[in-house]
Amino acid sequence: MEDKNPGITLWGGCGEFAIPATIWLSILSVATQCGWTPTGTKAPEEEWALAEGWSPADSEAPPEERLPNWDGRYYPDYMQQITDSDARALADALERALPDIPKENLPIGDYRYSDAECESWRIDNPPPGTTPNSLRELSGNNRACLEDLIVHLREPGGFVIG
Repeated sequence: MEDKNPGITLWGGCGEFAIPATIWLSILSVATQCGWTPTGTKAPEEEWALAEGWSPADSEAPPEERLPNWDGRYYPDYMQQITDSDARALADALERALPDIPKENLPIGDYRYSDAECESWRIDNPPPGTTPNSLRELSGNNRACLEDLIVHLREPGGFVIG
């Protein structure tokens, strides 16, 4: 079965950290609510983007296959770079959010885990018409993963979103 929530991977000097797409978007939302002012990502190095299958922005490829003009986005993953200072600021904002994120699992609707042992990110499947709640989506096991991510974000050198 194809994963409809492929997510992103943060690559840094200390290794990699995989995060499902909906969780990454919730993380960015919560961090912004807790005072993170994103500085924007650096454009991916063209050779990395091309290696990932993207075509140069000025190519004749269909628009959906061309690397966009860079706007500092954090999603989707284009091999863009998060600076060291931005990653630390993101970690600080997420740490400020922790008291508001429940320690128990409070899934929104049905849910599944991104690994068979249920030791990693929980992916909620909210019923149609449900309003997303980022704090609730980050509850329980996701909170524990978030705590690990905060440590990871504080490692020196910044990250590549791939």
